[in-house]
Amino acid sequence: MPKTCSYTLFRSRDASQQQWNAASGMVSLQGSRDMSIRGNFHLGQVVQHRLYGYRGVIIDVDPEFQLSEDWYNQVAKSKPPRHKPWFRILVHNTAYETYEAQENLVAENEPDKINHPDLRQHFCGYSKGRYVPSIQIN
Repeated sequence: MPKTCSYTLFRSRDASQQQWNAASGMVSLQGSRDMSIRGNFHLGQVVQHRLYGYRGVIIDVDPEFQLSEDWYNQVAKSKPPRHKPWFRILVHNTAYETYEAQENLVAENEPDKINHPDLRQHFCGYSKGRYVPSIQIN
């Protein structure tokens, strides 16, 4: 019997609402100003960092930068835009997670599985080049 995945479809974060579309694998972000922001990537997608070359899988998305000013100044050396989507990523062959701007990521043309100890906390399978989210978003 195939393993079934459960999806939590809505997530509230401040004045934003995040909706997971299980059929398309895309995340739609709607803010309080009646605008819709759509990231170029989806949950479970395997991506590569444009500058540093490491691979990973997307586990979360923010409609815009959500960390502190200090973090941005110390860590975001290329100073990517804050008003575009940012993604949480499990980094391949490490136990690390990173937070990256959309502009620093590229989709892998021929995605392959990644190795990370937290994969099972976020995904219930891998199919057709992407991970199948099994998410419970608070």
